[in-house]
Amino acid sequence: MSYLTKQRIATAAKQLISHQEISKISVTQIMQMANLRRQTFYDNFVDKYDLITWLYNDEISQIIHANINFQHWAQIISELCLYFDHNRHFYRQVFDNHDQNAPEYAIAMHIEVLTTAIITDLVHHAQIKLTTDYQLFLTTFLSSAVTHEINSWLRTATPRSAVQETDFLQQAVQDMANGLLARRQ
Repeated sequence: MSYLTKQRIATAAKQLISHQEISKISVTQIMQMANLRRQTFYDNFVDKYDLITWLYNDEISQIIHANINFQHWAQIISELCLYFDHNRHFYRQVFDNHDQNAPEYAIAMHIEVLTTAIITDLVHHAQIKLTTDYQLFLTTFLSSAVTHEINSWLRTATPRSAVQETDFLQQAVQDMANGLLARRQ
């Protein structure tokens, strides 16, 4: 029941955050929207920043971690872009708030799971020989680049469509892979 309660609180917070600054939202407002008593919030979260961190960790892990062993990385990138596009207003508020949460870091950690899978796929299936240090470098570099690009895409006044963003990210990763393959030959 605790997970469902957290989801209910998070859904209410997300609706509020999508329409106003995080600093102007109170726990009382969140709980009124969730139709739960205020103490229930503190039974589950330390403060609203703890809630926000839980929310994006939960939702992004459902896209990446739950699918990493079952879907090709390109499909996961597509799902991530659709997710971020659908939640654009929420993430703009989250990225613009510098009080207590560090969404870029947390999101990069999730995306690093995806980029690890991409690099591992290249090493094993394409039989590209890379040192462990270089694999770690590529994983970190790629996750930072993807996280930065998603952040920029969400913040731009005239964003590309989710389909175009997906295509660009997939193509950039594929171009990197092709470069590694060409170097091998």
